[in-house]
Amino acid sequence: EAATRSTSASSQRFDPPTMEWICSDPHKLDPYEKTSVSVKYSRLSGEGLFSTRAAPVNTLVAYFSGYKVPVDWLETNWTASMGGEDIVHSLAPGDSKLEEFIYRKSYLIALDREHDLDMPPEIGKDLSLYQATLGHKVNHWFKPNCYFGWAVHPRFGRIRSIVTLRAVKAGEELTVDYGYTI
Repeated sequence: EAATRSTSASSQRFDPPTMEWICSDPHKLDPYEKTSVSVKYSRLSGEGLFSTRAAPVNTLVAYFSGYKVPVDWLETNWTASMGGEDIVHSLAPGDSKLEEFIYRKSYLIALDREHDLDMPPEIGKDLSLYQATLGHKVNHWFKPNCYFGWAVHPRFGRIRSIVTLRAVKAGEELTVDYGYTI
């Protein structure tokens, strides 16, 4: 169970994501995240998510929302756009079309058995387009200090979250293990 703390008396209108709708105001910062995380240059890769305060183990530090899409939606559409499974299975490792698909999937996270949360890279990489939640900015590390949890958010409903695996210091980069194999 993850701990959170109250940050303001402001109210939030329920605005859950759908396949066509990420949220009504993608520039409205989450009031809790304003006090817990910031996005900065990362030594690991591009931008990263950093704790703005010390946080003990099992603390929810950030949220991860996006378009709510059916499981395998992205792969099904990509396979169809490529001309079918036979063509997809014929692609060799390193093929530019396969690499583009892998990159496109980089901001996709499982939500439940029926749905994923999809943050298209062109949106997720640009805070001027989306900053309503910042969990998509967390980088991979094989020895992470956080994990992907679940949360019921007052604005977005059931989404994913970033939760500390151990105590983190103010200013420390937050990382999760994406499940990559070496």
